[in-house]
Amino acid sequence: MQKQDQFRLQGCGERSMLTTWKISYDQVLRRCEAAAWLLRLWAFFYHDDLWYGLLAASTWRLANGTETPTWFTKLAGSSLEFSSAMGLLKAYSLADSQEGGSYSMHSVLHQWSRSLSLHSDAASLLSISVCVLGNAAPSEDDKEYWKLDRRLLQHALHSSDEMRRPQMLSQHEPPPWAMHCLGDTLSRQGKLEEAERMYQRALAGKEKALGPDHTSTLGTVNNLGLLYSDQGKLEEAEQMYQRALLSYQCIYGPSHERVTATSKKLASTRSKKGKLPHLLSS
Repeated sequence: MQKQDQFRLQGCGERSMLTTWKISYDQVLRRCEAAAWLLRLWAFFYHDDLWYGLLAASTWRLANGTETPTWFTKLAGSSLEFSSAMGLLKAYSLADSQEGGSYSMHSVLHQWSRSLSLHSDAASLLSISVCVLGNAAPSEDDKEYWKLDRRLLQHALHSSDEMRRPQMLSQHEPPPWAMHCLGDTLSRQGKLEEAERMYQRALAGKEKALGPDHTSTLGTVNNLGLLYSDQGKLEEAEQMYQRALLSYQCIYGPSHERVTATSKKLASTRSKKGKLPHLLSS
């Protein structure tokens, strides 16, 4: 892939697969710009199980929290437009259909599609993908939420890996609410390290945009406390719960249910810390 543009083509028989993909992409771009953008956006999701409903659920929230490109609104706002774009990608062997109305892409082709976006475009597309996944992340109050969590997991892990690239630190940082929701999915699926990184970035974004004592910021602080507790990082968990407790007391007063719940978590964490020496010695 790094050397694909170094050699001139001598004939059809010598065209590499990479060159074939490039020719196919150029044809898609000429026929439907939205389909070409969909292929580029797909690089920031997992290569398997991309479906229309995943994008469609995000139209309203993206429109109210992120600058939404026209091509995305077009694809997410109409199943017919999405199916038509996917049909064009399939016609050029850039996508395949799966059962249940989802689509897949060969993993090597998926890696190559990442090279179609320059730095600024890549950061923007990653931000859109995180917004889509964050919006799709279910609440624990939803019936059988774990099924959707499991379906989103590989997409969430892929986005998490993309966000670790140094060149992705730009003005297109995904919104904190989306990173928080993605952290929820990763945490519930047992991917605690990835969830920790996502919550930490969400917390930094919320502190900057909303302030350290905003209720939304404190929600991420609380979730980090839970995560640290699950990881056995009791010192860090205690710090998060202590911070949340002090702020909740100022906001709601000493008798509010959030104050009570956080107090219990803090007491439990301190109790576990006290038992550690005994457990280690035994």
